[in-house]
Amino acid sequence: MENQTSSPAATFTILFPRPENADLLTHFSLVLDSIPGDDWNILAKRRAGDYFTNYKKVIKAELVPGMDRTAAFLNYYQGTRGYIKYNDNGYVVLEDFSDEYTGGAHGYYFSTTHNYDVTNNKELQLTDVLRADKLLLRTLLEAKYLKDHNLPIGSPIKKHLFVDHLDASQNFYFNEHGIAFIYHPYEIASYAEGQITILLPYASVKNYLTPAFAQRMKIN
Repeated sequence: MENQTSSPAATFTILFPRPENADLLTHFSLVLDSIPGDDWNILAKRRAGDYFTNYKKVIKAELVPGMDRTAAFLNYYQGTRGYIKYNDNGYVVLEDFSDEYTGGAHGYYFSTTHNYDVTNNKELQLTDVLRADKLLLRTLLEAKYLKDHNLPIGSPIKKHLFVDHLDASQNFYFNEHGIAFIYHPYEIASYAEGQITILLPYASVKNYLTPAFAQRMKIN
């Protein structure tokens, strides 16, 4: 709270790359829930102001007489950061990383990826990259997860995760090495397991890539 040295505190952060390409700028603005053409500095200040206003209301309601005002669980934060994960062959991959703490044992975080075809000015869906069906992708992902974690090949996934089968996430990205699928904390495993990313190398999926994507990425 203002002018109180023992007051709880809140932190708000927003760091995002601003592309020079006008079409990409429009796409990035949509990720930020901004209208294309908005001043991002004004947007950041407005979002920070809304966050701090709400924080003061929440903390005022939670503070009770005798409570330790310096308790860590009263110090909230919220952050949004954008990272360019890939930028080549006419494609740009943006990672939108969010983290937040609103009391309790720990905070929460997650990444959402956006894959842009700059040449054709569109955001790619998984079907623009892969032509593999659900069962085939499940088989590939489960085998790769078991291999990455040194688990017996063929071991039932439900012995290790919250799910009976490991299906492809629509939260995916690609780079020069392969196609990666992201699963948020709690989505398929405990928070302690963290955010899980499974990368399928191009060697394992090259027969299922769409011709246009394979040609652009120079995968033979």
